[in-house]
Amino acid sequence: MFLTAGSSFTASWLDIPANSLILSDASGPDAEVRQLLSRRKSNAVELLEFAIGTGLRFQEGRTFVVRADLAWSPDARPIGGYFAAGQIF
Repeated sequence: MFLTAGSSFTASWLDIPANSLILSDASGPDAEVRQLLSRRKSNAVELLEFAIGTGLRFQEGRTFVVRADLAWSPDARPIGGYFAAGQIF
C-alpha cells in the first residue's frame, strides 16, 4: 500500500511583437479574434495532487523491476491503473 503526493506548476504567457500579424489581428474586424487576443495576460496554475493505492512489484536481478499499481485520487474516475517496466533507479 502506498500514499503519494505531488505538485506541478504550469505557466503560460503571450508576448506579441510590434508590427506582427497577430497584433494587427488584435485590432482587426473579427470580434471573436479581438476578444481572444485582448486576454494577453500571464496565467499560472499550481496543482497539488495526492493518491492512495496498492501494487505489485516483480524484481529480476538487482536492477530490473516490473510494477503494476491501482490507485485512487480525487481526479481519477473511478481509479487509475499504472504499469511500468524498467530499471529501479
